[in-house]
Amino acid sequence: MAPCQRKKANAQKSLVHFEGRCIIQPCGVTMKKHSNPRTVNSKTRLYSPFGLGTSLDIVYDYHYRCFRQNERYSTLLVYSRDIDNCNPKEPLKSMAVFRDKQGRQKPDPESVKVINMNGAKITGTTAKNLAEFEEMLFGGSGWLSTLKVFQLVAFAGTVGHYNEALRGSLLKKGGLEKFKLFKDETDGKSALRTADDKLLAELEAKEVQATNEEVDKVDEICIPQRLLLLAK
Repeated sequence: MAPCQRKKANAQKSLVHFEGRCIIQPCGVTMKKHSNPRTVNSKTRLYSPFGLGTSLDIVYDYHYRCFRQNERYSTLLVYSRDIDNCNPKEPLKSMAVFRDKQGRQKPDPESVKVINMNGAKITGTTAKNLAEFEEMLFGGSGWLSTLKVFQLVAFAGTVGHYNEALRGSLLKKGGLEKFKLFKDETDGKSALRTADDKLLAELEAKEVQATNEEVDKVDEICIPQRLLLLAK
């Protein structure tokens, strides 16, 4: 991105929705002679696909200058947000961060650092924290592997979307190298994808049938099963 370019003058008041993701504040700064951004600041919100009224506030900050060792830091903060955190007066306010008395942005004490880079050291979060994010979004845990949840949170937080020079290291050391897929999960390339597509078609056909027939004549449909199949 060019220095803090916005597509519209009122970008702070507009929301971009894509499959439950709300982009609250995207902003990137890059040097003129380089394609990689020096600084990225992004705030997003990921809503539950089941309409549970829950969401995750995600704040991604990145700063890197290759010739200065003290200018190499990044954080991906995630705050679990329920219906009580909704603020109609400030709908774009992220719960993951706050401003101190000097106006400096600070992470909320309840925010989780999913990715943290300080100098040459990059660390990630725990499987327990990822399971809590899964429960917040889907109303249960154990349906998706920790790797899937990490990928969901990281990509919803726009990590790697700006061609950052260290994007690969952030994602690998933050979780891609540490977490694994479930045995029956697909990565979109495996042979199980064909079976998943067939099962998805059958479930969607049952939904269409349910809308055309009386409820007592149709077997109960597990909507989460269909949606989680899409998540795989």
